[in-house]
Amino acid sequence: MGETQMDPDAFRLMLGLLFADGYFHRSKTPRGFKYRATFLGGMGEMPLLQEKLFEVRKCLRTNAAIDTYVVARKPRNGPDSPIRKSGTRVCRFRVSSRHLDACWRVLCPQGYRQITSALVGKLGARAAAWLWSENVRLLPEDGDGDGGAILRRVGRTGEEAEIVSEWLALLTGARSLITTEGRTPRLLFSRGSRELLQTALHPVAPFYSGWLFKT
Repeated sequence: MGETQMDPDAFRLMLGLLFADGYFHRSKTPRGFKYRATFLGGMGEMPLLQEKLFEVRKCLRTNAAIDTYVVARKPRNGPDSPIRKSGTRVCRFRVSSRHLDACWRVLCPQGYRQITSALVGKLGARAAAWLWSENVRLLPEDGDGDGGAILRRVGRTGEEAEIVSEWLALLTGARSLITTEGRTPRLLFSRGSRELLQTALHPVAPFYSGWLFKT
């Protein structure tokens, strides 16, 4: 099944959700659909995950439901130590559909996730709002912060981060600098650029993370 067999608006929305946060992978089930998308969140993020599931249901038919499980803590005293039963409780939902084949071809053209000009060319402001909602850290206005923001999950290389930076600038007018201090590049926004982006994306912001879009 191809992209043309999915409603263009639904395809763009689904692609944006996967771009912002989803864990996208080949299904290990020998029968059924080829690809599966998994969306995760902490227990405190349950309302946002419910909103995301509501968005997914706009894109495709699914019986997916949110469940919870405990991530066991790793042993502290070596690999032979017993794993503790206590750990972090998280929530998630999983989606499989033939329509995800088209999303895979755009998100993973070489078999793994890549950020390309072709990908961001299919995304809109809603995808940018989800990306900001899931991956931004607002900086304080005192101490070392200037009231700006840092955006992660913008690619594995400087080239991919540049694509995202230019895409956000095109959508919102907000310019950013690429920082490579961590394991992967991030985008650094000044206070003025942050406010410009927040104002532009506020009308399409996810309801339960609307506070991240207030200037």
